This record gives sequence, structure tokens and C-alpha cells, in this order.
Amino acid sequence: MSEPARREPAKTVENSEESFGVSTDDKLLIFIHALLALLAPLLIFALVGCSADDRGIPVDLGPEVPREKIGGAINDMLHDASPVDTKLGAFVQFAQSQAIAGGQLFNIVSDTGHTVINCLATADARYYEIVETKFTYKTGGGYEKLTRQLPMVGLRVPTALAAQTPSVIRAPITMEKAAELYARAKNASETPNDSKVTFHRLRSSESEGAPPLAVQRQPNCLNIPNCRVRYRTLWFEMVAWEGKEATPLLIQLVSSPDIPQVAGYKMSPVDDFIPGLVKSCLTQMVPVGDDGAKTMLTECQDVVNFRFKARPEDLPPNASPECPAL
Repeated sequence: MSEPARREPAKTVENSEESFGVSTDDKLLIFIHALLALLAPLLIFALVGCSADDRGIPVDLGPEVPREKIGGAINDMLHDASPVDTKLGAFVQFAQSQAIAGGQLFNIVSDTGHTVINCLATADARYYEIVETKFTYKTGGGYEKLTRQLPMVGLRVPTALAAQTPSVIRAPITMEKAAELYARAKNASETPNDSKVTFHRLRSSESEGAPPLAVQRQPNCLNIPNCRVRYRTLWFEMVAWEGKEATPLLIQLVSSPDIPQVAGYKMSPVDDFIPGLVKSCLTQMVPVGDDGAKTMLTECQDVVNFRFKARPEDLPPNASPECPAL
């Protein structure tokens, strides 16, 4: 593979805007959070639908779905995604939230912004340098801010996207633990039968709707036709078994080919990068108290803002937002 052709990077998040790189108005972020809190019960209902209610995820999960079919369904929802078309300065902001008892308690845990600051090209692949700015909110008020450059993301052409079964699901079960469970399913032949992981109730849907509110507020809705984008939604249950004890996890993934395809990096409980991911959620029943009672916990990552390319003032002189040709 030939050496990447370098170019001058765009300004970093810190230099281009006050916070994430798109909006300098903190009131907008507060408004988004307030709206999410108000809509949380509806969002949770839309997530779980008939699959879970305040009593939890059904024990009768129906027939088992082969693991390979889950990977194939993810690939199908990304069939027309074009992550290699990502432009310099592309930006996504996603919020991590927790909802307890069907949304009766709702909390924004963090906001994360990813900005593409450089594109590198070889004869058969394109690489992206991404700066991450993350605000983690403290329980007593205030926040911690961390800015760092992420490991380079490389995509071959033609990209395989999620053609292979995702190698890792990363929720108490934490996102990281869920990842280990998915990996265990992948290596089922090496896993004792009483510690197996199974998949159930795979379903999908397609719809059309408005982009995030912050995007709607941008001039001309960032030139998105009619300010409408396509959404593909996938749900399935992953069940971790320890003997006869089952721990079901409900997973939801929502993607769109009409948003910056850098969205989805470090957003999913299934894989490190699912291009164009708009939302990922993990729902489970967790114990409360010592009497065996449980309540439903849903953890989500939602894209709340994005930009397709750098503003002219954020580029070096005479630079183009287009990445180098392959």
C-alpha cells in the first residue's frame, strides 16, 4: 500500500468554534437537553414498543436467530452508505443518555463532538483524522471537558462496511460487557454451553423524518432536500445465558445515508464504527434494592447535530473541503 498523500488539516475544534465546532450558543445545547428530557417517555416507548414495558423484556423471546443474520441485517441497512465521501471538517455531535423506569428518570451523561480535521489517501483506501471533544456532566452540576485526537480511521474502497458480522458488542451490563458477550457469541465453538449468547426477535423498518433540531435551525437546513432524511431502524435481542438464567438485552440501531457518514464512530454497542449511525440504544432490566425488584434501564447515544463539511473560514488558504482523490 502506498504512503498516504498528506494535506494541511482544517482548524481543530478548539480553534474553529467555542465548543464542538458548529454552534457557539450554549442555549441551543440546553434547549436540546430540555427537549430530550420532555420527550424521554415517548422516545423510550418508540424504542421498546411491544418488546419491553415497565415489566421488562419478555421471557419468551421466540426462536433463535443465527448470529450471521444479525451481521447481514446491519450490512443491509448500510447498503447505500458512502463513508469514503466524508469531507474535511465534517462534524457530528452525539449525546449519551440514561433513562430509568421507562423514562420516568432521564439524565444526559455526556455530549461528544467528532470533527474530521484531515483526510489521507492511498491507492485503495482513505484515512480520516478525527478530533474528539467530550463534555461529561457531573451529578452536582458543571462538567469536565476533554479534547483529544482519536486513532486514525481507515476505510478501503470498496468498503465492506458491516458486511462481516460485527466482531464486538460492548451496559449493570455495561456497554463494554455487552461487547464481550457479542465476542463470546462469535466464538461459540469455544464457549461452554451453559455460558452461551443467543439472538432473537430481529426486525427492521424504514422511515423518513426531520434531521436533528439543531440541523433544522441551520440556514436552509444545510441544503437537505425538504429538510427530510431517510432512517433505517434495526432491533434485536441478545441474551446472555449462565446455566438456566437468562439476561436479555434489547438493542436498537438507527442509521441514515443522508447524514455525515463519520457519524457512528465510537457510538455503538455493536461495533466501533457503523457509518451514518443516528442512534444506538441498549435496554436491560437492572436490580433495585435487595428484594429482587428490577427496573428498566435504557442507555442511548443520539446524534443531535451535524455538519457535512468545513466552513470556508475554517480551511487553510485556497484549500478545498474535498478529501484527496483515491
